Amino acid sequence: MTNRRRRQYKGDDLPDPLVMTITDAVKSASEAADETGADIHRIISGRSGLGAVFETTMGAVADTEPGNIGLSVFDAAMSTARNALINSAIPPSYDRVRRAIESIPDRLVQVAARQAASDMFAEIPVRDGSAGGERLLDRMKIAAVRAAKAHLKRDDEVVLQATADAREIADQAIESTSRLVLLGVPVHAATVAVFEVAIRGVPPHRLADAIEEACRELPKLARRHDDLVVGLVGAISTMIAADAVYRRKYQTAIRGAEELSRNEATDRIVDEITGNVFEGVYMALVLSVYANSDGSVFESGYEEALAAACGMDSNRARLMRRVVSDDPPPKVDGKEIPQEVYLELQQRLASTMDSLLSYGEDPANRKKFMTAMNVDYKAAASSGQMTGIISLYEMAYRAGYEGAGAAVGEKSRGTSQQQRQN
Repeated sequence: MTNRRRRQYKGDDLPDPLVMTITDAVKSASEAADETGADIHRIISGRSGLGAVFETTMGAVADTEPGNIGLSVFDAAMSTARNALINSAIPPSYDRVRRAIESIPDRLVQVAARQAASDMFAEIPVRDGSAGGERLLDRMKIAAVRAAKAHLKRDDEVVLQATADAREIADQAIESTSRLVLLGVPVHAATVAVFEVAIRGVPPHRLADAIEEACRELPKLARRHDDLVVGLVGAISTMIAADAVYRRKYQTAIRGAEELSRNEATDRIVDEITGNVFEGVYMALVLSVYANSDGSVFESGYEEALAAACGMDSNRARLMRRVVSDDPPPKVDGKEIPQEVYLELQQRLASTMDSLLSYGEDPANRKKFMTAMNVDYKAAASSGQMTGIISLYEMAYRAGYEGAGAAVGEKSRGTSQQQRQN
């Protein structure tokens, strides 16, 4: 496998085998994330998703006297929003996450077989130029995938174990998603609901002042909750104020605030879910490549291969990577910054630096690069919890290698097998 020395193709303008394998892994994980994201967005943004949560939350404070906002009003709105979220269509939508991540065994077989074809292709000593070589490689990959799929049956023990491993990854992704949604959605809904109470009935000539005052007060009303909630309320309030201050009627200001907050919540949820799916699928693929390779050889070329797979310049990617630190949060006035806040600050700094270094590169690809770079494939591979996934990859690789050899022809295959043994 990739325990051999890395080779660049000779005579062909084709990527290094490791680049092609990591590109396949990124593409496969992206497909799983994109398919899930489109489905999830439709559910979350619908009437039975965030629509129901916001409607129920705003209804809970509808009888509150206009302008009478306080700690208890915000707390009541938060409690109602949490219950509404639990009873909405959002939690059942997490099944899409499970299905996407449980597709890992099928994706593993494809990536492993294609890697086998790429590795064999790199060992063939003579090819008929760029175009001919590319066509041959394509034939080898198709044959490799076909052979690997034929070799592995769904009821094979190794497939069943890999499926169980994928289920564990899915459980972790759903737990992470659920925590973020349970935190973020109620805050978005409660902030808008209390904002509605604060400016309800305010005449046009006083509306701008009322909006500014309400948005200043909203973070203070959340002080019974943790710093993360207070910070999020502050961010939502700032967003609402920027839009609402130019409204002429309180009704349109409230509708605008609800739309903004719902869209923001939708984007955050979809972003979290697609990120978790991408990370889960990619982790399974890359840890398998690493576990079935010479570790030092893989690591020496991994970051460059990942940058190429994400369409990024490797030097800019390296600078971007260094922005995010593994150091513990610093202290301010003797108090340690909460871990969540520190990570958020790091991500924003990374995003800013990324924008400065990107020069028009696709933001989605940059995000994939950073998500993939944060995957600790070495720890996952050595944990002993992914043995089924690693074994399935190895079996698919070996079956794919044989299938790719059949597509090359007897003479070239014999030469390649001899080199492989050496």
